[in-house]
Amino acid sequence: MVNGFKGYLRFNAEGNNLYKFINSIHKNRIYCFNQYCSNNIFYGEIYKRDKESIIDLAEKYDINIEFSEIKTVSSCLRKYKFRYGAVIGAVISIIICFYFSNTVMNIEITGNSKVEDGVILSVLEECGLKKGTFLNNIDYGKCERELRICIKDISWTAIRHTGNRIVVDIREITDIPDMNNTRLPCNIIADKTAQITSTSVFNGQLMRIVGDYVRKGDVLVSGVYDDAHGHTIKSHSMAEIIGIYEEKVSFIQPLKETVSKDGKNRNENYLNLFNLNIPLYIGKNKFDSYSINTQINEYSLFKRKLPISITKNTITEQIYTEKDYTDEEAKKLIDEKIFIYEKNFLENKKILNRDIKHYVDNNELHTDVIYSIEADIGIKSDIFIK
Repeated sequence: MVNGFKGYLRFNAEGNNLYKFINSIHKNRIYCFNQYCSNNIFYGEIYKRDKESIIDLAEKYDINIEFSEIKTVSSCLRKYKFRYGAVIGAVISIIICFYFSNTVMNIEITGNSKVEDGVILSVLEECGLKKGTFLNNIDYGKCERELRICIKDISWTAIRHTGNRIVVDIREITDIPDMNNTRLPCNIIADKTAQITSTSVFNGQLMRIVGDYVRKGDVLVSGVYDDAHGHTIKSHSMAEIIGIYEEKVSFIQPLKETVSKDGKNRNENYLNLFNLNIPLYIGKNKFDSYSINTQINEYSLFKRKLPISITKNTITEQIYTEKDYTDEEAKKLIDEKIFIYEKNFLENKKILNRDIKHYVDNNELHTDVIYSIEADIGIKSDIFIK
């Protein structure tokens, strides 16, 4: 096997002083093997290092000699010694293989539902664990402790690596279940100043009847009452008390305001290699005001995520101008605000009437809306017992 790496030459020699030439080879202790004579031609094989010595002997004895190289590992490699691109490519390939096999390429997080991946990754980065970190430089125990200390929702962690992939196993703290307050004594009091229109009592003693006017804070259903035997009972009041009340809401719409519109666009792309962001654009963003829309394209090989991605930022210029509204245009904008308010806050309530008043003050359109609403006015109020 070792001989396969050495350089060999096969030669054939002929001439009048052939035997003197052969004897001289042996006399000069040149190692010649597989030698034989046929038709006054001497055949043999020598090491490549002895070629010059054989040539000198051939000239001395007027011998014609021809050489041919035997294929060995060294002869094959010698063909490529001046092909620097192949050599450099092979060296770079070896370096890349070594680097990627000893570097964190991907971090997977399992077991987390409340804690976001970004929060966990930021804590790990502070501990020196991120994409591109050499595996031998990672202090797994420190990373696990820092996760439990910095993130209160984590009760247990374990970090391991399989190849160049880091797996972070998380176990979160179990939330304490909400206490059931249905057995705590409480009253039902009025949340609004209103006139009662209907009552439905499921538990407790009704203190007001239909048609009564009540003020905010008045007790509607009491959780403390005496039974037929004179015993004082403390219970959890449950009831639905419907009443009519008024509610005032104000809206403001400037008659002159600054509005924005989209202008020119500019694209700025980045090559993300581990934690490096390499710009793929020329020039600077000269917009005074702008918005950015970001899109990240990630790449994978054999369903394995690579630490290479392209970030595409679309920068849109924002142009601000002054816009004047007429009274009618301002009222339409106010109507939209009223609609949104009713949709969000009064959807489950019955609106009996709405009184709308407009007036202009300090170049602004002010709108007061007085609602007449019929809805549940009762809220629970705990009874504190010594």
